[in-house]
Amino acid sequence: MNKINGFLFLVFLFPSLAFADEPLDLDQVVVTATRTPMSLEDSLAPTLVISRAEIERSQATDIAELLRFHAGIDIGRNGGPGQTTSVFVRGTESNHTLVLIDGIEMNPGTLGGAAIQNVPVESIERIEIVKGPRSSLYGSEAIGGVINIITRQPTGELQVTANAGAGSFGSRRIGASVLKANKKLNVGFTAGFFDTDGFPARQGSTQDRGHDNQNINFRIGSHFSDTAVEFRFWQTQGNTEYSGFFLEPLDQDFLNRVSALESGNQISESWESNISLPPLEEDIAQTQANCRGDFDCV
Repeated sequence: MNKINGFLFLVFLFPSLAFADEPLDLDQVVVTATRTPMSLEDSLAPTLVISRAEIERSQATDIAELLRFHAGIDIGRNGGPGQTTSVFVRGTESNHTLVLIDGIEMNPGTLGGAAIQNVPVESIERIEIVKGPRSSLYGSEAIGGVINIITRQPTGELQVTANAGAGSFGSRRIGASVLKANKKLNVGFTAGFFDTDGFPARQGSTQDRGHDNQNINFRIGSHFSDTAVEFRFWQTQGNTEYSGFFLEPLDQDFLNRVSALESGNQISESWESNISLPPLEEDIAQTQANCRGDFDCV
């Protein structure tokens, strides 16, 4: 079992805690390039925004399918849905691209590359991609670029959506969302489920290797006076089957969880601070025993 628990204390600006009465035009305002809200047209860094409308039109089941059509981004994966996936930005290594969930680092401290194959598209509002080095802002993991996955956000009147679908290889999916926001309170809830029987993950194998993913995204925030407070919770978990070195059937359970409590404060007309306490958890559990000589079974 590999388990990573991270607890970060960040102070930076983020658009999820906006003080304006009217919501920002999120299709035109980006935050990843400079860590402050700014117009996409004014960004000097090469920045790409994949909007919610584009995500829905693409019919993609995961982030890899969204990214592979864009210039300067290469995707490598070991099979179908749920199999290990790597992203390469402008020819750099896979561990040179920093992946964020609502501004919180998703890259593990061991392998380097984030498990983007586990991130479903149901809970995504938009994706901001900055191509090129951003190490001065984000550290050494941002040599190739930064991918900031921003989850669904309530922006106005009550919005209720639902979707369902089925496809080849026994694939099934279902999702729903409820979003509502006003001047004082915003609440959002999104949930989804995806399951597929899959296909043989390796040449020479005849066993289908499936994948299932259950995800949930919840946020609630309140605005009062010169302060805004918000709590966010995002989680995806499931099981992925694959083939071992000798084509033996293997599978593992996975869990990715991000929660955050943010407090935004309008100190002056030109000074706004944001304090965030975001725990991050990643858990991978091999369901088969792994015995090597005198080593214990895991």
